[in-house]
Amino acid sequence: MNVKRWGVAVAAAGLMLVAAVWVVPGWLDWNRYRDSIAALLSDGLGRPVRIDGAITLTLLPQPVLTASGLSVDAGDAANEPVFRARAARLRVALGPLLAGQVVAQELVLQGADLALPWPMRPGALAERPPAWLAGLQARVEDSAIRVGTIQVSHIDARVETDADTGTLTAAGAGLLE
Repeated sequence: MNVKRWGVAVAAAGLMLVAAVWVVPGWLDWNRYRDSIAALLSDGLGRPVRIDGAITLTLLPQPVLTASGLSVDAGDAANEPVFRARAARLRVALGPLLAGQVVAQELVLQGADLALPWPMRPGALAERPPAWLAGLQARVEDSAIRVGTIQVSHIDARVETDADTGTLTAAGAGLLE
């Protein structure tokens, strides 16, 4: 074989590999990992997490794990927030993923819905936020929040919690209803 044919063969093999990496993850059943992923999220948030929808993984153009029908239960305590999201997209690092580890780089919550009780119990504002909010850094898209009877919808924002102070900050836009 001459050099030109070797070049064509290597290019064709490379294209087939890229096509396989693009298509094959969609064929695999990621739902079998639903309980494992929910358990990892539960450990990280300190609250029971349930995933009711489909779980998918795409590798190209960048690795993204998507879970739909996500809910974080309030637990047994009264006056605790309840959180739901239509979908959660987690962009992960490719290198660690190939080694079997999930290293999150960005979290996007679509259709998130957070309900906070009002009035809050006495002294609640003086406490640190719940453990599941510590370290939160996410983008929210087409989301809503309810505080008592006040509702803000169509929220597109960036939400972050300072791990040292527990201060929750949000920057974005929404519609007061």
